[in-house]
Amino acid sequence: METWAARFLFLISIRNSPGCHISFSSAWARLNREGHIQMTSRAGKLIVGLVGLFVLMQVVIPAKTNPPSDPALSLKAARPAHAAAVAVLERSCRDCHSNGTTWPWYSHVAPVSWLVARDVNEGRGEFNMSEFGTWEAKKQQHKLEEACTQVKEGEMPMWIYVVQHPDAKLQPGDVELICSLSAPAQP
Repeated sequence: METWAARFLFLISIRNSPGCHISFSSAWARLNREGHIQMTSRAGKLIVGLVGLFVLMQVVIPAKTNPPSDPALSLKAARPAHAAAVAVLERSCRDCHSNGTTWPWYSHVAPVSWLVARDVNEGRGEFNMSEFGTWEAKKQQHKLEEACTQVKEGEMPMWIYVVQHPDAKLQPGDVELICSLSAPAQP
């Protein structure tokens, strides 16, 4: 039985050896006369096991949803006087802290997909710009103060997110804009 894996291994690096069989210069696998792959070392078995595990992990698919939301209840609608600050949050925080997540290609490949889905779910649970207007005024104020503290301390946006999304990096003046959202309203 010849499989795609056997063909792939055969094409990678083959050489003839004196035993009337084809062996691989990597010395961890070989094709016998019947065309079956034979593992010749622990490293080869480990590699095949890891590839098999990776393929099996793709079966566990986390939910990646963008729940419907009412724009009238968003942070943008609740704080129209702070359009510049909201724009900074949209640029740097929207994917994890709103119902309008853009799911990148790597969010479809396990185990990274599990981490991305977890981060988005936790982010939405902590501060969801799409549902900001559903909270009481006290909770809104508290969440904006938390956001200010986290950006001041460099905790948000997460460094791993900024690596993949350089445009999310906070620019000079962005922290002050975000913190202006939590400033008490002037009469």
